[in-house]
Amino acid sequence: MAEDVIDPDYAGIIRNTLIEDLSKILYTYSKDGQILKELIQNAEDAGANKIAILYDERKSSSYDQRIKQESPYSKYFEGPALIVYNNEEFSEDDWQGIRRIGTSIKKLDPSKVGRFGLGFKSVFHITDYPMIISGHLMMILDPYLNETRCYIPLELSKLKLYRGMHECYEALFQVFNFGQNVLDAGYFKGTMFRFPLRQEATKLSDSVYNREQTNNLLRVFKEEASLTLLFLKSLEEVSLYECMDSLNEQNPDYKVTIGGRTHEIARKARKAMQSKTIPDKGLVKVYELILLTTCKRKLVDQTSWLIINRLEGISEANNNLLKLAEKLSYLPCVGIAVPLLSSSDTFTGHIFCFLPLPMQAISMTKLPVHINGTFALSEDRKQLKLSDTFSESNKEDTVQWNELLVSNVLPKVYTDLIIYVRKQYDYHLMFRCIPDPSETDIRFKECVSKLFTNLDDVPFLYTKSNGGKWIHRKDAVFPIFTENTDADIRETLKYTISQYNSCLVDSEGYERIYSILTKAFGQPPQDASPQFISKRLLKLNSAYKTFEEKHKLNLLAYLISSRDDEILKSLELLPLANGSFIMFQTNKVSKIFVCSSIVRQLCPGVEDKLVRKVPDQVNELIIRLAKAGGTQLAEPTESDVLLLISQSIEKIHGKSQDQRTLRLQKRRQFDEDWLMSVWEYLRREGMHLPHDLFILPHFDKQHGCYYLLRLNQPLIVESDDRNILPSSVVRCLNETGVTVLKALPRYVSYCPEIYHKYVERPTVDGVLKLIADFCKKLVKNFNDKVRSSDREDFVNFVGSNYTLKNAGCILKKLKMFNCNISGCYVSVEDVSLMAPDDLLPVPLPDKMIKPKTSTEKRLAILLGAKQLSVTKVVETILNTYIDRPLSCNDTHKHLMMEHIIENMSVFLHNTKIISLVRQVEFVKSGNGDIKKPNELFDPEDRHLVQMFNDSGKFHRIET
Repeated sequence: MAEDVIDPDYAGIIRNTLIEDLSKILYTYSKDGQILKELIQNAEDAGANKIAILYDERKSSSYDQRIKQESPYSKYFEGPALIVYNNEEFSEDDWQGIRRIGTSIKKLDPSKVGRFGLGFKSVFHITDYPMIISGHLMMILDPYLNETRCYIPLELSKLKLYRGMHECYEALFQVFNFGQNVLDAGYFKGTMFRFPLRQEATKLSDSVYNREQTNNLLRVFKEEASLTLLFLKSLEEVSLYECMDSLNEQNPDYKVTIGGRTHEIARKARKAMQSKTIPDKGLVKVYELILLTTCKRKLVDQTSWLIINRLEGISEANNNLLKLAEKLSYLPCVGIAVPLLSSSDTFTGHIFCFLPLPMQAISMTKLPVHINGTFALSEDRKQLKLSDTFSESNKEDTVQWNELLVSNVLPKVYTDLIIYVRKQYDYHLMFRCIPDPSETDIRFKECVSKLFTNLDDVPFLYTKSNGGKWIHRKDAVFPIFTENTDADIRETLKYTISQYNSCLVDSEGYERIYSILTKAFGQPPQDASPQFISKRLLKLNSAYKTFEEKHKLNLLAYLISSRDDEILKSLELLPLANGSFIMFQTNKVSKIFVCSSIVRQLCPGVEDKLVRKVPDQVNELIIRLAKAGGTQLAEPTESDVLLLISQSIEKIHGKSQDQRTLRLQKRRQFDEDWLMSVWEYLRREGMHLPHDLFILPHFDKQHGCYYLLRLNQPLIVESDDRNILPSSVVRCLNETGVTVLKALPRYVSYCPEIYHKYVERPTVDGVLKLIADFCKKLVKNFNDKVRSSDREDFVNFVGSNYTLKNAGCILKKLKMFNCNISGCYVSVEDVSLMAPDDLLPVPLPDKMIKPKTSTEKRLAILLGAKQLSVTKVVETILNTYIDRPLSCNDTHKHLMMEHIIENMSVFLHNTKIISLVRQVEFVKSGNGDIKKPNELFDPEDRHLVQMFNDSGKFHRIET
């Protein structure tokens, strides 16, 4: 028998209740200001241009409590309530969509904002019984009823027929024009949502909205309300009434509206973006949007925005983007909003998906603009859907969509914005629009990178040069200078760049743009570095030579601060003390000296060889340049300073005629302060006195002239604090060629070298030291010019010293000694013999020194003169009589011989003299002839007389 055949028992799916489903939805979504955003996007999708929110604080009265117990509808009309109105009606699709849980009827409509939102169900955070009145219907949602009965549609025309209803709907009277006229017509113009606020925890939610929680909800809404209208296409006004009185007075507590002169233009542009399909060619709309914020009819804020929206076209869109657009039913639309008046320090870029995402860090772009797009959002609508750790191939379609919008469409619209701003606005807005790559959120890094790639072909930088124009990055010069460049130098550099027609970008905020471009392109744009100023400007064009002095000095200060010596060479920026500028050269023949201000003061007239006074910091760098030795600059050595002073003197006073003295034609030419400074400098620096420098002051009283003297000549002072030269000695020295100075000025005498090396003191030693250095000419001058009395005084002055130092060899040459010839003076070198002290009755036979004083005698002896004895002189005279008898003066001979005979006792023992006397013909014979003594006989010898009997043989006997 065949087995029995049976069917299985079927069972149904156990479903959550509506309360459970709604609770789950509420758990996912936050209960902050996003709830009101949902109602705004409903209004936007409906095409409304106005939305108003009312906080109705009215509660049910005791009378209302009785009605509540009797009427099944009374709980739907309890208060307080939040009521939202917009001026468009619900469509059939809207009524259908309200009845859906967990899905949206807008999902396949790419133009709807609501498809990107939380869904209407988020209102259950604040109420258990949402109510909608629009057109001919009132719909109440009661999640506590059976799912087949939870949506309660009521026709407005029959509203008064429902049991217990007529007492309850009075809660709606006077709210957004709801009144008897609506009941009579059975029609409400617009849409009104009423949400009785939950006053105690229920099965649906434990969120309670008392006055405090409601105010917090409204506060969050107001914080974002000013941004709400930025990227919407229909809504133009958002109002908030915080009580019924405000509504009755039609006086919103807070209102944001689109207004101003651009209102109509903005309306048309917004409408043009309400496309439901992707066009063949991209659609771009740019317009200004002026948002007015009022409180109690008082304008409290007005903001102006530049809005640009781009709907990518099929012909230019990325293929993957188009595929995802079709798959997801999205439109590739991206927009940017930039405030027309804003401070970059306070503005923070925000992400929008038509409405702003919650004000939290993850919603910030860190761009200088707001970004809007048809982005795919997380379930709670708080952030974009982001890539996770999965591979590229496993990315969700929505994540890929977001990435393609940001990396492909956003760079284009950003570039469009920059181009539009360049054409229609000034550089202030342009600079604010440029993003900083280092600050940008990582999600937008690729977008920013592509933006800068695009901008490299766009003249987006503004220069005031040449009347003002937009320029490319490669042509721009930024006034970025080396560190610590002071303001005056900065102005000079800007002036220089402008004079060379370079495109200087120096508008407000240029530092930020320079930093941004450096980060964006990996290298800095052209700055105003010393190398640029030198090589790209000054060395290519000599226009700087016509600049004012202050600009040239500032250019030098800037270039030299780089410590790059090459950039200075061949530039005429070397400032001389004479006010001119010369070229920096490598030629070191014509040195230019870097010296102190003191040295410059000591060298008037040679300013063309000196660097002028410059600021200390620049001077230090010039000194460094001089030490480096790469140019004609040099630090002056001791000899350089002395040479400069010498050249200065020659420049001012001319050349010396005798190489010893420099005559100043006029007294005014003698600047004693300057001379004092020279001497003080030499002393302070410990410098050796320059022997060939005209720096010794001298006044020639005889001629009434001022002189500057060299030190390399015989010099002596006439007097000092202890000694004074006799006037005769002074005259003697002057005639000789020695310059005798008056007492030295103190500033000269303080110099330790002056008396040791160059100027002698007024002492015998001083004179002797001068004499030791006499040249042949000075000896001749003494011998030829000094008068007799001065010679004798000079001899006595010099001879008063017991040592001759090194002057002996010169003193020997000086004809300063008296001799036996009256009025004649001889030198020891010419006449080395000195007459004896005893006098003879006849002139001396030869020139001999014949001192008048013991001092003269001693000096002559010190110099090597030999004093002859009387006997030696007598011998010389006798020899003369013997050798040259015809040249002798008979009278002198007679006197001399008488002197010898009379003093025979002195010579009696001198056999030589006796012998010579015998040979001298001085004795007369008897016949009158003059005979030698040894030729005559004694006339008293009778024998001899008898023997010769010749008187000629005997001397005459005087009777």
